[in-house]
Amino acid sequence: MAPAIFIFLHVTMAVFFLPCSILTLFAGVLWGGALGFAISMLAALLSSVATFLLARSFLQKSIRNFLLSRHPTVSQFLERVELHDWKVIALSNLNPLIPASTLGYAFGLSKIPLKRYVKFSTISMFPLQFIFVFVGKSVSELLIFDGKLIDFIPVLFVIVLLLFFKNQIFRKFSQWLGL
Repeated sequence: MAPAIFIFLHVTMAVFFLPCSILTLFAGVLWGGALGFAISMLAALLSSVATFLLARSFLQKSIRNFLLSRHPTVSQFLERVELHDWKVIALSNLNPLIPASTLGYAFGLSKIPLKRYVKFSTISMFPLQFIFVFVGKSVSELLIFDGKLIDFIPVLFVIVLLLFFKNQIFRKFSQWLGL
């Protein structure tokens, strides 16, 4: 029952524009590597599809107005999506600074077909989901078993690098999209 509750909570948070990264970490803590990754991927995919479909539904105008009021560059983003659809999907999902819930809504406002969005989102979600679940698993092992610090150091190093260079990564990503 716990995975179903986890997935429901993940989708609900995404629908309300709340970041779900912490849940991905908890998937690793709760279920370990393989199972945590599978549950987390399913939850992330369902969340993306839910927000994508909500943006294509009767809420389209409200979501467009909300996103444009909070993020004025969304209209430029949507233009880039028209030109480079799968590349923008991949780069957006690989960027840990952009909440996936917002991405689902933004791509739902574009003309990308759902099938194409799901295909490229699934592929490009893989690396970050894997890293976050592994970090969660490593943290739980570190806290439960003494002496696991050496397994956690490479992951910690990658996280510190991402945090240190996040502004540069975001700037390059924005330049590439022409925002």
